[in-house]
Amino acid sequence: MSDKQIEEWGRAVQQMHEAELLNEMARVGFFSDFEVWIRTDDPGNIPHFHVWDKNSKGGLFHTCVKIETPEYFHHTGKEDIFNSKQKKELVEFLQAKPLKSHWHPTNWDFIITLWNANNSKAEVSEDQDIPDYTKL
Repeated sequence: MSDKQIEEWGRAVQQMHEAELLNEMARVGFFSDFEVWIRTDDPGNIPHFHVWDKNSKGGLFHTCVKIETPEYFHHTGKEDIFNSKQKKELVEFLQAKPLKSHWHPTNWDFIITLWNANNSKAEVSEDQDIPDYTKL
């Protein structure tokens, strides 16, 4: 196999991987250099959302944050942590109005709706307040 064929094969595998990831995720929105997602049919049964860097789709930064408590939900490949500026930006994002949803007053409400709609085993109360994520 030539170097060119290996390179083309690598690009094809990467595209399939990205397509598979996107089929399993519901996008909440963007802040700073990050994208926020809810995984559909999450097997973990711990309510959480994913945050990854939008340029590499998680290749450089990927973490998970619990919905009900200000804690990370680290598991293999999703173990990055925010610096203090990023924590502040996350909180601002969660309190902001979603760009793509006219029915949710905040991205936080949108996250809860997406979690509950896509993960039936562990539901989050619609009255759940935003935890103090500056304490992550």
